Amino acid sequence: MSYTMYIDESYDRNSEYLVMAGCITPHSSWRSMDEEIRRLKTNYLDNPYANLKTIRRSKHARRERFFGEFYSLLNKSNCLVVASLINKEKMSSQRKELNFRLAYSFLLERYEHFLEDSGQDNFGIVIMDRAKNSAEINQLVSFHDDILKYGIIVAKKQIPKDADDKSKVVKLKDVLNKYKRKPVKRIIESLIFQDDTNNNFLQAADCISSAISLKYNRRIDKYYRQFENIIRKGPIIGDIDGYGIKIFPKEE
Repeated sequence: MSYTMYIDESYDRNSEYLVMAGCITPHSSWRSMDEEIRRLKTNYLDNPYANLKTIRRSKHARRERFFGEFYSLLNKSNCLVVASLINKEKMSSQRKELNFRLAYSFLLERYEHFLEDSGQDNFGIVIMDRAKNSAEINQLVSFHDDILKYGIIVAKKQIPKDADDKSKVVKLKDVLNKYKRKPVKRIIESLIFQDDTNNNFLQAADCISSAISLKYNRRIDKYYRQFENIIRKGPIIGDIDGYGIKIFPKEE
């Protein structure tokens, strides 16, 4: 089976966590899900092409009810949620580009594990919101290609010593080389950028990353709880930590 993971991020320089979230969607369900989301938009907003991001940020009278139905739709779908969080306050290096690359790699690690666990013939591609004004996001194109060649970065138990050096003399590539890598077997093709204006699944990823950010940065979990059931979980006790959501550096 083939899948697409749609990615969006939630970043605020004053927040504790950088959040990157993925909505993993099987291609076999894409058409029906897209139609259902547009139907929902039509019912509430009389506009099948309204952007969920605009609705999320608005004070629309039926906003809460809309998102209740939207997350209910996600829960009934075959979509799966994964996420990675970088605790910026615990990172010795404050390099923004390092945080984004680690978050992206850890998210792909969750995706790769899912594809491996789901069957030997499962492969997936990655689509991300274009984020035209973010240099860190745009740089992920070449970083993604490096991951396909050399493997997904996997965090060590301790942050590499070079990452503790606040001097800009140490090259980012040298810092990343201090991390172990896991070969990529199931993720294929280069990173694809699309504008989320007409992509319901990128809009869904935006809502998901925002809800996860609200939970971890502001301790508001009312939206997170509505899709918690479709976050990837461990096989034995259903643990989300380390399976569906990875936090780095790991909480002690």
